[in-house]
Amino acid sequence: MKTFTITMPLRFYIPRKTVKDITVSTNLNFYRNCNQFILGDFKHMYDDLAQERLKPFKALRYQKISITYTVFVPSKRRSDIGNWCAIQDKFFADSLTKSGIIEDDDFLHVPEITFKYGGIDPDKK
Repeated sequence: MKTFTITMPLRFYIPRKTVKDITVSTNLNFYRNCNQFILGDFKHMYDDLAQERLKPFKALRYQKISITYTVFVPSKRRSDIGNWCAIQDKFFADSLTKSGIIEDDDFLHVPEITFKYGGIDPDKK
C-alpha cells in the first residue's frame, strides 16, 4: 500500500472587501455557526489550496483509499479531535473527488477514515 502525506492548515485567513478580514478555523464549531457567504469563500480557499497540494497525485486514480488525519492542535488546551477532523475530511474528500483521484467520496471508495492526535503544532510551541 502506498502512503502519501499532504499537509493542510487548521486556520485560514479570509480577506473581506467591506469589513474586517477574518481568520477561521477548520472545525465543526466554525462550520455550524458560520454564515453561508463566509463558508462559501472558505470552502473555495480550502479547495484551491488542496488542489495545489494534490497536483503531484492528479495522474493517479484509485478505486479505494483509506484516509488518516493527524491533527496538530494550536495550543495545549484540550481539544476535540472530531471537531477538527470532521470538516477537514468533508472538504478534503470533496477535493479528492474534484481532482479525479477518486470517483466519489462515498463508503465504497473511502471505506476507512481515521482521526489521530499528533500533539501540539510545532510551529505554535
